[in-house]
Amino acid sequence: MRSHQPNSHNHRQASAHGSTSHTPQASKPQTPSSVHKRDPQHMSEKEVDKRLERLRITATWLDACMTVPCTCNRVKFGVESLVGLVPVIGDFAGIIMALVFISAIFGTFHTPASIKVQMFLNVALDFVVGLVPLLGDIFDIMFKANMRNMDLIESHPVGSATYFDVLLGKSATFDVDIAQLRRRFLRLQQAVHPDSFSQREDTERQLAEAQSAWINHAYATLKDPLQRAHYLLELSGRAVREEDQVTNPELLMEVMEMREQIEAATNSEQIATLQKHNEAEIAAAIRELSQAFAAGNLDAAQREANRLQYLRRAGQAIHAWEPGKRVVVPH
Repeated sequence: MRSHQPNSHNHRQASAHGSTSHTPQASKPQTPSSVHKRDPQHMSEKEVDKRLERLRITATWLDACMTVPCTCNRVKFGVESLVGLVPVIGDFAGIIMALVFISAIFGTFHTPASIKVQMFLNVALDFVVGLVPLLGDIFDIMFKANMRNMDLIESHPVGSATYFDVLLGKSATFDVDIAQLRRRFLRLQQAVHPDSFSQREDTERQLAEAQSAWINHAYATLKDPLQRAHYLLELSGRAVREEDQVTNPELLMEVMEMREQIEAATNSEQIATLQKHNEAEIAAAIRELSQAFAAGNLDAAQREANRLQYLRRAGQAIHAWEPGKRVVVPH
């Protein structure tokens, strides 16, 4: 087992960052749209509105700029549906337009991977079903993939902002003030809680539900050191998946050694010693993550995030230990 000595000169305490953040006034409840328009420093609220409006106009042009006769203005279709009437060629032209549209969204706003996947699935479904003669044309008119994708980006608070922008009002950093994070989370949740919009229109209520879920996920991510590290790496283009296997030789030896120690334990006192040691290793890994991110060393941060992930799994195995029971430490 390698030991870790904290470096008091390089380690930045989370509380030191709290004083630089700004907590907004909560004098009156905000509507979902007002929370959505809280943007990062590099884009003004007016600019966010302008870009969203341009994208919404494009989506409407593609999916809903014309009305089917004799439908009392209820059934709309767009240029993509017209082009799709041409067999095969029209379908491929339609998917190209849809892909260009979501590329414009990605180029304008920071879009989480989960929302990107939903957008691509919308486009793929629209294309596949659209290949079916007649039925595909009807489906395209009713499904409106581009409008759905526009709704997705509008339901994602502050389209170009990160969890840090929304919940902490600061740029991305590993060291956060958990107490401040909690206060900001509670204020935002109060502002967009779906119960506050139960009497509003469906669109506004659905937007509140989406933003409430987004804020919940943002808070869960930032309050946990491992998830926070994964998110920072994802923002830097270095996503770490939960199912990733241990490949670093040094860490692999540590995995095997820990497993052997747990398997060799014969009583609760030995397990308590292992648990205490594992908790110390977790604390050291978090300190090293802080130092790696502060120094901009993403390679070291990714290695330490992998190690912290393993240590968490080892801790679960220690907690589940029983005499004579086979030990499983995923790696």
